[in-house]
Amino acid sequence: MNKQLWNRANRIHATCPGARPWVVAAACGLLAAPCAAPSAATLTVERGAQDPAVSPDGTTVAVGILGKIWLVPVSGGEARQLTTGTGWHSHPAWSKDARFLAYAYQRPTGTELIERSLATGTERTLFITKHSIGQIAYHPTRPELWFVEDRDQMTAHLWAVPRTHQYVESYMGSDEQKKHAGGDPRQLTFGAGQADWSFAISPDGRRVAVEHVAAPFPGARDLHVMNADGKDAERLTQSPLVDEFSVQWTSDGASLIYVSREEGVDQVTVRSLKGGATRVVFASPFDGKQLALHPDGETAVMVAGRQLFRLQLKSGSVTPIPLKARFTMPDAPRPDLVITNARLFDGTGRSVAEQANVEVKDGRVARVWSGPAVQRSSPANVPTIDARGRFLMAGLMDNHYHYWHHWLFKGADLVATGVTSIRDPGAQIADSLNLRDAIEHGLLAGPRIYSLGPLIDGYSMKPMVDVLLTKPEAAATLVRALHRQGVAGLKVYHFLAPDVLRAVVAEAKVVGLPVSGDIGFRTSWQEAIAAGIDGLNHGFNYPHGFLHDPWVPQWDKDPVELNAARYMQRVSHERVDPRSAEVKAMLAEMARRHVVLDPTLTATLTKESDVQQGGLDRLNGTVQSNADRKALTLEAYQAGIMLLAGTDNMPSLQDEMEACEQAGLPNAAILQMATVNGAKWLHKEKEFGTVEAGKRADLLLVDGDPLKQMKDIRNVALVVKDGRIVFEQ
Repeated sequence: MNKQLWNRANRIHATCPGARPWVVAAACGLLAAPCAAPSAATLTVERGAQDPAVSPDGTTVAVGILGKIWLVPVSGGEARQLTTGTGWHSHPAWSKDARFLAYAYQRPTGTELIERSLATGTERTLFITKHSIGQIAYHPTRPELWFVEDRDQMTAHLWAVPRTHQYVESYMGSDEQKKHAGGDPRQLTFGAGQADWSFAISPDGRRVAVEHVAAPFPGARDLHVMNADGKDAERLTQSPLVDEFSVQWTSDGASLIYVSREEGVDQVTVRSLKGGATRVVFASPFDGKQLALHPDGETAVMVAGRQLFRLQLKSGSVTPIPLKARFTMPDAPRPDLVITNARLFDGTGRSVAEQANVEVKDGRVARVWSGPAVQRSSPANVPTIDARGRFLMAGLMDNHYHYWHHWLFKGADLVATGVTSIRDPGAQIADSLNLRDAIEHGLLAGPRIYSLGPLIDGYSMKPMVDVLLTKPEAAATLVRALHRQGVAGLKVYHFLAPDVLRAVVAEAKVVGLPVSGDIGFRTSWQEAIAAGIDGLNHGFNYPHGFLHDPWVPQWDKDPVELNAARYMQRVSHERVDPRSAEVKAMLAEMARRHVVLDPTLTATLTKESDVQQGGLDRLNGTVQSNADRKALTLEAYQAGIMLLAGTDNMPSLQDEMEACEQAGLPNAAILQMATVNGAKWLHKEKEFGTVEAGKRADLLLVDGDPLKQMKDIRNVALVVKDGRIVFEQ
């Protein structure tokens, strides 16, 4: 293990509070050892299914459940855990003879393509990438495994690797030290900014159906069929507003079965390759559906809402496949502790309390008082931390962090900086909710996730994570479906039309979900505010409603790409002064309607690449934009708008807080932006965000005084999450 990672393991008590460094290293994915504990408890999970695969004999479903591969009887019942360890296992695939199972194994250092012998339990690594690995399949006629290398939200390609391939590398070695034997992997699909997220190989092995999307302004996901050698391809579907995905090839090779999504409704569709109309087998509102055909040719196993179902392909009838996955959990110390002699910023608006003491019981703040710590009757094994006069506050919340599978293991790093909660404003819903549950249950290190579900958009800019709506009458069905699946709020996006946005917001208010928006391309901030939206993100979209250039987008006539280009050209050539009377009037209306702002000041920091790619014009424009957004943020604060601290994953919450300080905001207000304000937006202020009796014990102890200089927020000495120490310097 390299020294840097070992030192990090010494500092992060991520999975097993109070554990020794080697155990923490396992939690960070650096070792393969599970947490040791004198005894164990059982966690029973009935939801969390993803990536189903049916065995060749049709009796068993291999499926990912909260980061581990499980085997479930096709009729339902007790699941048997196949994989263990500290990484994240996904995308199982059966060999034709059912003797082997392949799957992806993701760790902080990269992702491995594993083949496991089901007879002996031995594993072989066939491929390693620093990126993610998506769907996996055995080729029906060649001794090969085909898989998707998923690089980012818009780049994913199909690869093949021989099963005879041996992947060898010097431990922690460089790429040059890696050696191959038995045939090299080969890339099958190409293209920068193009993604192939699902595929199906024909029974004769000569063709492959691929879900494909291309950037920029990609539109929906379409299906293509190409020769296995990649030299010829045919587009089967083409619609900018309909997604086709999770494609399967029938055993006779005559048809494709896939999920087609339109206006927030998923349809299981059968398409004959010999011509004729498509047939819809089953339809229901959006819930992250995935398909796996049963070898009987008459049924399919379907994941919907992270649960398993049996789908009859002729009648469309659906039967639940109930499961119970029982995780063995190590015992953890009780979530009790006492912190004494701290300078407490409780986040309520009160002044800093000197000589403050905080008692935690069962993961919640039990008592807060000032003055000398008194003798307590608590058990002797309850940890007591002398803060020695350091600054104590609530744990931080990043209100704009997309916790996608590409950043699966960033959680331990976030916690180590004091971030104990995040608002995920747009993600692939099954990924987001499964990661949320895995962290909540203690199966994965990371901050608590409040997921806003997918991006609700009118045209696809982020096809991996969006769902498209163009009709107001379709909004209520989608909003209710997302609410049933357990999202904490909703996220609307750039190309949603004003009337559709109004319908989404109206239904969200009925079910009690707050709505946040990256709005500004098609719908102006003024229109969103009037519609009743609860929050707006970024500070670079607001000019839409103030631009006076006559070149106005024609949304009903021209392609979305042209309209977006027109908008960007207008923004770059016509500056809107954030201090102008008309902007101030808009901000006053935001304050009156209690619309919050998440400015994400550091999301577009001036970088060296701005000069290299665009020259001085690009640099000047970026510098001016940064200055304008800081000015807008200060104007918003002075107008009485509640502000949230969020990063959009770039570069850190501490950077964002310092940028707000540079913008002129009071440091006490910035600390509230990064703690209690996010809880208020979620209507969870009774749960967390301040240090008060009854609140969740998420605490941050730092050296220095962030009220005097915000850079001191980086001097993390101790992080407590749910009453347990998860980081200690």
